[in-house]
Amino acid sequence: MMQNGYRKLKFCGKQYLVHRVAWLLKHGSWPVGDIDHIDGNPSNNKLENLRDVPHSVNLQNRKSATAKNKTGFLGVVKRRNKYAAHVHKNGKQIYLGLFETAELAHQAYKENT
Repeated sequence: MMQNGYRKLKFCGKQYLVHRVAWLLKHGSWPVGDIDHIDGNPSNNKLENLRDVPHSVNLQNRKSATAKNKTGFLGVVKRRNKYAAHVHKNGKQIYLGLFETAELAHQAYKENT
């Protein structure tokens, strides 16, 4: 079964994410943090595509904005009549400024990632 591109399996009545089980089988223990799919494809569970990272690092690897982001651009939010850009680095949010368009704000985001 799949949800949002992530493969799941059911064992003894409990659901598990396949990439976490793959990590367990390879390394002999559950991952400490998030399992990051290096290529950004959540259904690619090849061991060389998986790494155990803190949640903050996994968030930095997003390729696109979440569904609740109304601007459609990663790292950009609408503030009044302008667009604010920010990045996350080392667990901290860094404000990049206000821009006239969402595209300009996203460009600032890309230049700082």
